[in-house]
Amino acid sequence: MTEAAGPKAPAIGDVGRAFIAATRRAELIGILIAVLVGPLITVLVSLALAMTSIGEAWTGFPFPWLSISDLVFVALLGLLWTAGAVWFVPRAVRPALEAFTWAGERSLEALGSATGSERIPTSPEQADRWLARIHETDANRWARAEVLLIAGRFDEARQTIERMSEATAEDRATRADLQATVDLVSRGTADLGPLREALSELGGEARLATVVDMAILETRLALAAGTDWRGPLTAARAQLGVAADGILWRGYAMRRLRVLAPVMLVVAVAFGLAKLVLFGSSVPVAA
Repeated sequence: MTEAAGPKAPAIGDVGRAFIAATRRAELIGILIAVLVGPLITVLVSLALAMTSIGEAWTGFPFPWLSISDLVFVALLGLLWTAGAVWFVPRAVRPALEAFTWAGERSLEALGSATGSERIPTSPEQADRWLARIHETDANRWARAEVLLIAGRFDEARQTIERMSEATAEDRATRADLQATVDLVSRGTADLGPLREALSELGGEARLATVVDMAILETRLALAAGTDWRGPLTAARAQLGVAADGILWRGYAMRRLRVLAPVMLVVAVAFGLAKLVLFGSSVPVAA
């Protein structure tokens, strides 16, 4: 007789991947807007400036092959792509994504305060390097536990969680959330009782944060089970109220643009170098 398989353990990053899949159409619309509108805006601005005193600088500074107009064009692509991707997030997904983003922004700010950097590893290799560089303190112990999960070092994560403080209800909520998370990703099951108990003692923003943490755990369970995963975070968004208003613009979009900025600069330089190779010293001046 074959033993029944245990519950499926969620993978690290499962919620993020679910949102990527759910917003793929919005991303494609954003790309289409950038490709169609970006060149049009650049040409119109170039035409408007052509007869002014800054027209020559617009198309020839700092170099004929890499001018202000080239840099603005590439920046517009990133801006329009991001704006379209955020604007066209499906209504059915948007509340859940707002709650998830709100929690992520709060967590990254706390990470920055505890470690001096808001950058979090995204692979086991990066996690191992982060752990070797960031030594454990009372302030960053929760962050080390999260990174140990990314590294797949579950036993060490449990040991780190055991050393966490339980002095306040917020401490107990953080510890219970991490304990449930490590059990979930390593065993496929989690006891949410301690987190619910801590939640009942909390108020204010700490309570809202724990509500979303609970919803994220429930979302992961739903994803692993193949059931509707948006419901818990959508319900949590309703409790956040005005706290999460505009979070996709001031949180997600701004962080995305900061990541895109160096990429866009490389694209602009590559575009300019391509013009230089193709046309040499007679690089055509933009309209």
